[in-house]
Amino acid sequence: MRYCIGDIHGCYNTLLALIQKIMSQDRDARFYFVGDFIDRGPASKQVLDYLFELDKNHRMLGAVRGNHEQMFLDTYENQRPVLGTMWHANNALSTIKSFSNLLSPDKQVNEMIPANYFRWIKNLPFFITLEDYIIVHAGINFNAQSPFNDNESMLWTREEAYDNKLCNGKMIIHGHTPIELKQLKESLSDKQRKVINIDTGCVYKKYPGMGFLSAINLDNLELIYEKNID
Repeated sequence: MRYCIGDIHGCYNTLLALIQKIMSQDRDARFYFVGDFIDRGPASKQVLDYLFELDKNHRMLGAVRGNHEQMFLDTYENQRPVLGTMWHANNALSTIKSFSNLLSPDKQVNEMIPANYFRWIKNLPFFITLEDYIIVHAGINFNAQSPFNDNESMLWTREEAYDNKLCNGKMIIHGHTPIELKQLKESLSDKQRKVINIDTGCVYKKYPGMGFLSAINLDNLELIYEKNID
């Protein structure tokens, strides 16, 4: 079956536990991801390496880029030191530290993170369209002249919008805005709902109701989650 996993933010041990839980029940499980693999948590490199392995073993069906991946790309492509960038202000150092304990925010990011990581992230799409779902990091701005070309909104919006005609009735699955686990459960219980946020704030384990990495089974909308163990 197909599963979609929420924002990981460097929580490698939790990701591993969640996937092992799913695969203990479904040996043929395949995965999609809504982005924000890096920053904030302690093990961004390990998360990326594990995703590479899933991809290599044909366990990963697809992944979209999140705003944190985009901030990394912008810093990398502009060949700027990390210090003073938007990425730096959004916990870039936690990602850099996972590659090396020698933190040097005054260095260019390509001096600290190998190019193969950049290339993989650069190839991530802004959204994925399936027969029954649209997977995107933050959401879609249907007020834009061309909603599916509005990459900025797909990375950053906090609005949950839906247009049945433009979506062809497909459900939108996204992350980006942390919500409590009970809110996700309520969303899944609403059979009329067409936009589902699966970011249950894995990295925010000190916040009440958050601190969970969540996945939904795209074939039956079953919720599977793991408490943060990083």
